[in-house]
Order: sequence, then C-alpha cells, then structure tokens
Amino acid sequence: MNLARTDIGGTGDTTTSIGFGGGQAGVYSNCEKFGTANVYTWATTSGVLTARRLFAGCGDINSTLAIGGETLGGAAYSSSCEKWSGSSWATTSGVLTSKGYHTACGTTSAALCIDGNSGLMSNTVELFNGSTWATTASINNSTSQLASCGTTPDSLVFGGTTGAYVAITDKFNGTSWTTTSSMNVARGLFGGCGTTASALSFGGDSGTGSGMTTTEK
Repeated sequence: MNLARTDIGGTGDTTTSIGFGGGQAGVYSNCEKFGTANVYTWATTSGVLTARRLFAGCGDINSTLAIGGETLGGAAYSSSCEKWSGSSWATTSGVLTSKGYHTACGTTSAALCIDGNSGLMSNTVELFNGSTWATTASINNSTSQLASCGTTPDSLVFGGTTGAYVAITDKFNGTSWTTTSSMNVARGLFGGCGTTASALSFGGDSGTGSGMTTTEK
C-alpha cells in the first residue's frame, strides 16, 4: 500500500479490493483501491469522511460499509457508518452502539455488526437492512478482536478474546447462534474470509504478543 498503517478496514478479493482508515502515527482517513482497471497496484482514492481505526468493513470494492471504530487514541469509539459507492463515501445510519475491535460481514444492503468493545466487551449483534440498524439475536460470548465471514442468513464468527484468546466458532442461521467446531489455535486480531461451508482464518496473535503465520480452513 502507499500509506503504512495498522488497524485498517477493508474488503474485496484477490483481484479487486479496498483498504480504508487505520492508524500508525495518528488516525487516518486515507482510502486505497487495488486492481482498478486490471492494474494490480494500490491507488489512493477518496478517503472516509471520519478518520478511524479498529473498525469493521463489509461488502465489495463497488459497495462497502465502514462501521464504527476509534476516532482518537484511547477508546474514543464511534457509531459512525459510511457507505462507499465505488467513487466516494457518504454517511449512512450509524450503528446503535459505538464500538471498536468488532467484526462485520454481509453486504451494504444486508450486514451484521458483531461483538466488539464499547468500553466493555459485548455480545451484541446488529443487523443492517440497507437503511437502518436494529438489534438481532446476541451471540453466545462477549468477544472482541474476532473475525467473521458469510452473509446475514448464513454466517460464521470465530476466535477473538473474552479476556483470554479463544478458538470458539459460532454459526448464525438468520435467527439464532449455535456453537460449532472450534479453530485449532485460539487467537485474536486476525483475518477471516469465505462462507460457512469454506472459510479461512489467518494470522493474528495467540497471546505471545507477536504475529502468527498460521492459517486454518
């Protein structure tokens, strides 16, 4: 990428993707796209309206949500939600609970915002219908630094911390959550992608304070 940073939001696939916000020496609004017009490099584009880090993103390169996050150093969490149209960002309805370290999955018309930290770890889940957020069934554990994948009627949430790193995996059927097979390695601050039938978890921290290369399917 053109701007070095951590705690970035992003979505897309290996050929077209978008990365936004994050932090390093401050909190950034910078947004970059990868794979535009079959050119496989990063190019800077319109930044998010509110500089944030530790937030969640979902959707694709042409239609993305940037949800919540931290606007300043030290637990200044936001409820702000912005929508990317493929060329610019616009404010849309904010989540009901300001939070960071959460996860999100789905699309800009049907998204889940799951768990996270709003000062205390939470098990709340919110559902976006394309215009407003509403509370839906809570997940089984209050967790932050977790990952997710899938769609609003068929999603997985895995790993994170409940005070210690966990390998727990929960599955959502659109109505309720059930615990399913755990990952092999407990971890947080990692990535996840795919579907409930074929998912990846990769990288993260297992409690050693250093990054991991471990990938599970």
